[in-house]
Amino acid sequence: MKKVAMPGSGFIARFYADSLQGYRNKDKIVTVYSRKEASAKKFAEDYKVSHHTKVQIMLQRKLKVIWMVF
Repeated sequence: MKKVAMPGSGFIARFYADSLQGYRNKDKIVTVYSRKEASAKKFAEDYKVSHHTKVQIMLQRKLKVIWMVF
C-alpha cells in the first residue's frame, strides 16, 4: 500500500479520492493540501486524513505518491 498526498480538495480531488480509497483499496490518502483552510479541513474530516495549507509541510511526510489533480 502506498501513502498518497492529495494536493487539492475540490470536486476532482474528491473524485480521485473516492476511486483510490473506495474502489482500488490499494493506496491510502494520508494528507491533503489546499490553500483554503476550510476546504482542506472539510476534505480531511471526510476522508479521515491530515490537512495542510503549506505545501512544504505536506512534503515533509514520508510519502510514496503525490497525486496531482488539475
